[in-house]
Amino acid sequence: MRHRIAILALAVAIAAALGGCATTYYDQSPATESYDDADYGYFYDALSPYGAWYNVSPYGWCWTPYDVPVGWHPYTDGEWVYTDWGWTWLADEPWGWAPYHYGRWTYDHYYGWIWVPGNIWAPAWVAWRYGDGWVGWAPLPPDVGWQVGVGLDFGSYDLDRDLGPYRWSFCREADFTTTRVRTVVIPRSRNVTLLRTTRNVTRYADRDSRAAERGFTATVLENDLKRKIPRYDLSDAQAVGRDRPSVIRGNVVEVYRPTVRDRAPTETRERPDVGNRPGEQQRLDERNRARTEARAKRNQQNQQGQTQPPVNPPGRSQIEQPGEQRQRAKVEATPPAAKPEPPPAETKADQQRQEAERRSLEEQIRTQRQELKKEQQSELKQPPPGVSREELQRRHEEELKAQQEVEKRDREQLQNREELQRQWREQRAQEQQKQREEQQQKQQEKQKERQDQQDRRDQGQQDKRDRQDQQDQQNQNRQRDR
Repeated sequence: MRHRIAILALAVAIAAALGGCATTYYDQSPATESYDDADYGYFYDALSPYGAWYNVSPYGWCWTPYDVPVGWHPYTDGEWVYTDWGWTWLADEPWGWAPYHYGRWTYDHYYGWIWVPGNIWAPAWVAWRYGDGWVGWAPLPPDVGWQVGVGLDFGSYDLDRDLGPYRWSFCREADFTTTRVRTVVIPRSRNVTLLRTTRNVTRYADRDSRAAERGFTATVLENDLKRKIPRYDLSDAQAVGRDRPSVIRGNVVEVYRPTVRDRAPTETRERPDVGNRPGEQQRLDERNRARTEARAKRNQQNQQGQTQPPVNPPGRSQIEQPGEQRQRAKVEATPPAAKPEPPPAETKADQQRQEAERRSLEEQIRTQRQELKKEQQSELKQPPPGVSREELQRRHEEELKAQQEVEKRDREQLQNREELQRQWREQRAQEQQKQREEQQQKQQEKQKERQDQQDRRDQGQQDKRDRQDQQDQQNQNRQRDR
């Protein structure tokens, strides 16, 4: 199963999940300048406050951000600026210095957008399309590698064939350089049309063992817009903070791009491995057995004409909350049995949050429909050059169908997100129960230790009294003998 979550030991998780993932997809030659000697654990430490790490097959450990709305896409909250390295993405998110410039993004139907770590920096790892007044970009998937001195390594991957419509973001060329790209991205249901009317202009070149974008140049855009595009020089920001965003100072863009080595983290740094938690394998096995039984029961009920809510997918990894991944109590002794507590019910805050997300999604869908209708009505009044009424009608029907697919995908993503929240609540309840058991065990051990100490003191006092009695008896015997 594609989403099977591997439960690995710490060393295996480090070497295979992260190191192996990078070896498979990315050239590991370091950059020529090194002012920060970092490894893949650096990403884990820096990104953990902003998202969750999951072990997703076949990529290994991947990261997905918190606090992004349903339907969110990478490379939409920020702006594009043209530097001597090509089109460079300046993100609004505090974590944007890493996932937008190292590694690759891919869409997982369960987790949503996930980031696969890599160690080669680029101004943005995206595919480009241009033409007919439109600019489009999409995150390059892990299938597309990089070879220093050569460039992109597509292997058998074809951007035109394999990069689906949902992954792309399009805007009008006149809006491309706006400081808030998210506000000008059109509904993704139109991508099925724009992918046919634009051409692939993706090309990256090697520069100082890093990637520079050279396919979609500012000159091309200037010729069509009849206006100048600002140019900037890119310089390295010193390692003053991991969350420092890119800063424009005059005609210079400062970016934080540490050199990331192809090596596992040091032994003192724990990885986000479920194996680090006591009893995690047992809990996961029990959960999988429960899900298997639930699926069998559901299938039996479906055969009888009944319906049942879908059960959780098997084998999903546990959710990690910010700042809690690497501090886990490790207990050698088996804690005493404690009465298990029922799974925690949704709090009022959880219900309000979920309801707010549902309302936000429905409002987003209504807005998309209105924007799509507006675009189609505009084309009906003034059809694109060379497009017949019949062809235009066919395009619009495909876009309406694509809109339904987008809505379906977003609603499924919302359901998966709520499921992940439920799993997190269950996990937290288990961890709290485990902590209570550990505290109870420690209290019993302390009580036993105190009792042992008291027993030793009592025994010592008794031995002292016995010795004194023996001495007194000997003295009495000596006096009697005299």
